[in-house]
Amino acid sequence: LAAGRCFGLKEDCMGKPAAEMFAAWPEVLAFLRQADARGLRQEFILRIGMQEMIFDAHSSVLENNSGQVYARLITLRNSTQRYRAEQLLHNKLQEINELHDKVKELAERDSLTHAYTRRYLEDHLAELTRPNAETPPFSVALLDIDDFKKTNDHYGHRAGDQVLIALVEMINAQLGERDIVCRFGGEEFVIVLADTGLSHAVGKLENLREQFEQLALTGNPAGNTISAGFPNSHGTAERMRN
Repeated sequence: LAAGRCFGLKEDCMGKPAAEMFAAWPEVLAFLRQADARGLRQEFILRIGMQEMIFDAHSSVLENNSGQVYARLITLRNSTQRYRAEQLLHNKLQEINELHDKVKELAERDSLTHAYTRRYLEDHLAELTRPNAETPPFSVALLDIDDFKKTNDHYGHRAGDQVLIALVEMINAQLGERDIVCRFGGEEFVIVLADTGLSHAVGKLENLREQFEQLALTGNPAGNTISAGFPNSHGTAERMRN
């Protein structure tokens, strides 16, 4: 009777053939007709009335002392509430993971330029220069936008923000997969070039400087330029941070 109520069947369903009782759900009938009934399990999503319900079906057999099958036992369990609870839990966990990713993004990325933060830079340099680390040579460059205060004073902070964003976009377009650019503070940026010696790094920065000057000539009324310097990249993590 309990199963009948789950399926919306009337009380007089007792004793009727399964083909008649479950005529509206051919997938259930197909499950019932399978010859190998021992340990058979299946999940159904069935429309009953105006709603979808989820059932777990389990099939087993009853045997006599001689091992002959004399009956088949079908267990139907309404697992709709459990399924919905699991879905709700899954959605909540997904929301938590998304929030975690957003918090991590806020901690690691500058909100304006989307360059990495100074904190991320310190952790990155500490990893590169940790004791016994087999790290290939790398170069660290400090960039500064020349006379950036004039841009903010003459054209407003919005124009200054656009200059910062454009510079980071230009840098990212030239970086390799293992290179990073970080906003060190204000208009100062640090670039870490992996597997790059000093001479190669100087060439990259000179190319970047020329491109930025061309951008200034065509799209930036303030006419900004950049300057860059290279500290020793073979020191300790503490020296790199300082």
